[in-house]
Amino acid sequence: MLGHDSSFAYFECIKLACSENFTHKRIGYLGISCLCTKTSDILLLCTCQIKKDLNSDNPQIISVALLAGASIGNADILMALQPDILMLFNHREIYIRCRAIGAAISLVRICPETIGDVLGQINETMMESSGTVFRSIIVLFTEILQISSTYKESLSYYLNLACTHLNRIIQHKGVEGVLDPMTVVYLLKFLRYYAHEVTGDSERSFLEVSKNITASTKNSVKYQIASVFMRCKNPTLTRLGNNIMQSFLNSPSSNLKFCGLKLCNKIAEWNPKKVTVNLDLQGHLNDANHEVRDLALNLSFRLLNQENVQTMLKSYLNCLMSVDIKLHQSIVEKISDALAVFEVDPIWYLDTVIRVSVLANQVPESMIFNCVNLIRNHIEIQEYSAKKLFYAMNSGFKQESLMNLAFWAIGEYPESLDTVELDKFIENLINEKYQTLNILYITNMIFKVGMQRPEVKSSCIYALNHFSFYEDLEIQQRACEYLVILGDYSSTVFKDLLNKNQVKS
Repeated sequence: MLGHDSSFAYFECIKLACSENFTHKRIGYLGISCLCTKTSDILLLCTCQIKKDLNSDNPQIISVALLAGASIGNADILMALQPDILMLFNHREIYIRCRAIGAAISLVRICPETIGDVLGQINETMMESSGTVFRSIIVLFTEILQISSTYKESLSYYLNLACTHLNRIIQHKGVEGVLDPMTVVYLLKFLRYYAHEVTGDSERSFLEVSKNITASTKNSVKYQIASVFMRCKNPTLTRLGNNIMQSFLNSPSSNLKFCGLKLCNKIAEWNPKKVTVNLDLQGHLNDANHEVRDLALNLSFRLLNQENVQTMLKSYLNCLMSVDIKLHQSIVEKISDALAVFEVDPIWYLDTVIRVSVLANQVPESMIFNCVNLIRNHIEIQEYSAKKLFYAMNSGFKQESLMNLAFWAIGEYPESLDTVELDKFIENLINEKYQTLNILYITNMIFKVGMQRPEVKSSCIYALNHFSFYEDLEIQQRACEYLVILGDYSSTVFKDLLNKNQVKS
């Protein structure tokens, strides 16, 4: 009704549902299903009529009553209808049995406490009575396992039967492949819960299934097969599952790429070692579908380990050069998380931070903070860090966070820098425009350099004189204080303040 009030039709629909005419009854149940919500009190008026129709001698009336009960039933209605629904599991008509099982699926979803009673009505003979009934029961089993793993052991009784049935269906192929792909899909969804513990006959059935996979096998079937095989302990089955996923990832179709990446993410979340596909990260990040891009980025991070961290981070850096600028922030976040989780060489860490800053023009503060700690804690990289950041600044780099890191490193470790280049660098600082925070770092750097490198002291005093007239009062005050110290006490009291206490690694 597109949001309009439909209360005027409630009682008309109930009247139609209570009619003896099948056509009127079907229209009445359809109207109730469309117009009423499961929280509507008006549904309680339908309970007695549905219960009456479930005990009808006419299978068609039973059918529409089952459909109505499953679609509109809330907890109270379904609990009232439970005995009648379970009784219909043994009805003479196959389609009534299927719809009764469908109603039971709604029952266990809304009232999980009835699962034991529902399972008590199912036996192996009932499952083998019809292919459609078998498929409906498998869907019911899968739904129960999704709700609670408590019944996993009791349902394992039907595992061999399910594997045998799957093998029989797979072997009967037509021109377009498997004749009943939907049953195969439902069976595989059920078997997925037992894949990591199958042995004996069940494992042999899986191996037979793997031999019958051809190019004509539908992609939906391949996906479910891969989902089961990648959870198996058998290395042959795991390898085949990875091969199927690799074919999905290499497909030009974004839909298949999405399916492959989605499954790989699920498996990698459970056990990353199971996923051995070759991920074309750069290609996926250039895909038009944003979901494919996000899944590829998440999968690449899940596959990270101590052995491949540098290789994967190089791939991230390559992607920064070629992918859309909108993805830069996500990639930088992954790089930052990887560097925080895995141990890498300190020099390599610093070089990576500089590359990220150059390529993405952004660096998380956490990476800058970690760089400071690395430089302070590793004496062997202090000279390298000061030179590297100094030459990065001289090359015209203007990323704010990295500039602050460079100013800090140059001020702390200026001993290794060339006198002429350092003198020129300090003189040029007053000709550039910087943010207030940058200038605070600059004044600190100039002061420290002037105290530790007397040969460039005159340039430092000249630069501080310039900043003593800066519009910001804090910078003025800081520059004036530094000028006093450099001019009067640089060789006496204040010099001891700059003795660095190295932090032992």
